[in-house]
Amino acid sequence: MSTETTTVKTTPALDPAASAHRSWRAEVRVKSTWHLNICRFETEEEAVAYAWRLFMQSPLPSASRATPSPDEPTHRFTSDGKLLPIEGAGG
Repeated sequence: MSTETTTVKTTPALDPAASAHRSWRAEVRVKSTWHLNICRFETEEEAVAYAWRLFMQSPLPSASRATPSPDEPTHRFTSDGKLLPIEGAGG
């Protein structure tokens, strides 16, 4: 008989709508409220980069983040800082 134990780490679940996310959205916090716009991104990396750009362009935000969204992606944010609409997307 083995006395070995296994520890499994779990991550708290996001809200049910986010568990089936199809895109990522950029958010910035002003005072104690998170704000977002209509842009939705295919990857978390794009959303993080765009949120950082929004954060750096305004003196008001105190934080930035990317969160899952159930919406279809509407934009791409390129490594050279261009925000491009996805052709045929609803945004």
